[in-house]
Amino acid sequence: MSLFSATRLPGRFGLIGLRDLIGLSGLLALVACAPVPPQTPAPTPRTPAAAGLAADANTPRPAEQWWREFGDPTLDALVERALSDQPSLAVAAAAI
Repeated sequence: MSLFSATRLPGRFGLIGLRDLIGLSGLLALVACAPVPPQTPAPTPRTPAAAGLAADANTPRPAEQWWREFGDPTLDALVERALSDQPSLAVAAAAI
């Protein structure tokens, strides 16, 4: 028997051999030397003004019923059904 297989240390999951410990320490040494990608700073978000999207009083707003511009009767029916099934803000506040 060699020294490595004869030497057993008590471990949490049974006996751990010295060969296992040497192999594990070698593996940990390799992992510790692994290259780490460089940390790049996060890009700063652009403001709408910097992107040339500054909104002013002359910017057109979407129509109140914007979905009608698609001209799809199925979409119109779905939106109407959703709006009719939803309680108003006053009804919801009264329920609380």
